[in-house]
Amino acid sequence: MDDNINSNILKKVLIITIIASIVITFFTRLNIDNYIKYAIIPIISIITSYTIFASTLDIKLNKKSYIYLIYIFLILISYFIIPLAEVNKYLNIIVVPILTSIYIFSLINPNYHLNLNFLRWFTKLIPGYLFSNTEYINTAVKETKIQNNKIKDIIKGLLIGIPIIIVLLLLLSHGDVYFSSFIHKIFSSINFELNIDSLIETCIILVLSFIFVFSTCINLYQMRKANDFKYKSINVSNTITYIILGLVNFVYILFLISEISKLTTNFLNVPLEYTYANYAREGFFELLGVSTINFIILIFYLNYAKVNNKWIKRLLMLIIIFSIFIIFNSYYRMGLYIFEYGFTVLRLQVILFLALELVFFIFLTLKLNDKLKKTNNIKYLIIMLVTYFLNVYICNEMFINFINNL
Repeated sequence: MDDNINSNILKKVLIITIIASIVITFFTRLNIDNYIKYAIIPIISIITSYTIFASTLDIKLNKKSYIYLIYIFLILISYFIIPLAEVNKYLNIIVVPILTSIYIFSLINPNYHLNLNFLRWFTKLIPGYLFSNTEYINTAVKETKIQNNKIKDIIKGLLIGIPIIIVLLLLLSHGDVYFSSFIHKIFSSINFELNIDSLIETCIILVLSFIFVFSTCINLYQMRKANDFKYKSINVSNTITYIILGLVNFVYILFLISEISKLTTNFLNVPLEYTYANYAREGFFELLGVSTINFIILIFYLNYAKVNNKWIKRLLMLIIIFSIFIIFNSYYRMGLYIFEYGFTVLRLQVILFLALELVFFIFLTLKLNDKLKKTNNIKYLIIMLVTYFLNVYICNEMFINFINNL
């Protein structure tokens, strides 16, 4: 971490932060859609602030990172193109900050690589030092040398310019009815009342947005030359590995026997003791837990542990096979549910999620069998983004009604 931040950098951070926090606060006071003023506008303001700040630094920017802005833009404009599902509004608020952190780190840090250590970068960008960085605010104010003559000139300019603007607006409004209505709508859209509640709310938004933008800009500057996080290979005893993987596969064998038995009692139909809803939901939520455990095991042994034993590879392959079986089992359950009751936004999201899981397990299969010599994490990110864009643009009531009518 670079604790000795020079006055020029602090001045830039302070000016950018003041402008960004005022913009964010102003738009939150407008009578516009809540998602626009509380999500889209703050996100755009913060991304713009980061980009401007990065461009002022004396470092070579990675211009290839601008491609991430296209992904962010496609997500944000989806709200104006399609009737966005409520669940996707919340997902956007999670996904866009993650993409923003990937964008800005890859833009300013030559040592940054998209890998499993991303979460460590992300925690240093936003949660890390969020409030402790406020100690630089006082220094930034002191170091920002604005001469008194310039302040006097600003005040004089405002005192002269504002009356001229008022006279011009009055004359133009009196001479043009449409312009008068246009100006009236602009001023009436500002949701600001001179009462204590409105003032407190405005102050809170202003202060929080200021602290967030200021602190994260300081974090960006301090992390601009940070080395990528390295991890060392871990030697795990073959005996321990045999026991762990053997027990895991044994559980999946029991599950496979159970599923076969369940289906043979009521072949290709919902088991007698289940409803469609219970059967489908049970399949999906069990997959979430199982897939998480399986991914952790596979990623650990394929990335962090040295796996040279052919029997360990076979046990890992069995876990992948059982994982794929569970995916198709969940597809079967959800298929029965959809055939009986039709599509909903959540059911279509489940199908996309299962497809993404299946693709990743195929990649893990290739890597386990040395068919994938070099892991290209950008490909993984693109696959996830394509799946997410499909989720945003087709998982909505308009598309659901269309396919249900078919």
